[in-house]
Amino acid sequence: NNFMCVCVCVCVCCVCVSTYRDRFPMTDNVKIMFEVETLVNASPATVSRAGIIFVSETDLDWSPPVASWIMTRPEDHREILTNLFAKYMGASDPTFPGHCFDFLNRNTRQIMSYSRVGVSVGLCNLLSSLCDTRKIEKDDLAVVIEKLYVYSLCWSVGGCLETEDRFKFDHWLREEMKSTVMPAVNEGETVYERSEEHTSELQSP
Repeated sequence: NNFMCVCVCVCVCCVCVSTYRDRFPMTDNVKIMFEVETLVNASPATVSRAGIIFVSETDLDWSPPVASWIMTRPEDHREILTNLFAKYMGASDPTFPGHCFDFLNRNTRQIMSYSRVGVSVGLCNLLSSLCDTRKIEKDDLAVVIEKLYVYSLCWSVGGCLETEDRFKFDHWLREEMKSTVMPAVNEGETVYERSEEHTSELQSP
């Protein structure tokens, strides 16, 4: 995705028209928002009835949404999460997407295209779910969150990798990132074969 475009529909007549020209009346309190990659297929009528907010992906990359999400987490988690994102993903700016995305872009091929914001939000959502469904002792907080973070990172940011590229990502996490929470694997295996075991060892409430 080269940009993110949010279209807020403002129908004057309060009628939604489908592609098949079916008309659906809407009540006064209904608002519709479309988030699309491009307006190339939008008709002049659609554009004329929509308020367009354009945000370039290079201006609003994955770092601001992640920073906002961290502020919603428990106070004792925030510093840990901030350090984990800095360690494993770096930070995004208009000229550099962070060392994790940079490595993946240069050394791997995704089986489908995705936006950096989308997979980063997916990482946050998965990590939230894993943390919120476990009772984590305070003394183990940093280690457990890092384990869950690595699991979430592999299945979100690295979730669209083919087998060969999963080996590259696994090696990068172990050797380049010096991750101490990566599970031991047998020859010919990666963290992806140990992910379920990796988290099941942690205590559930």
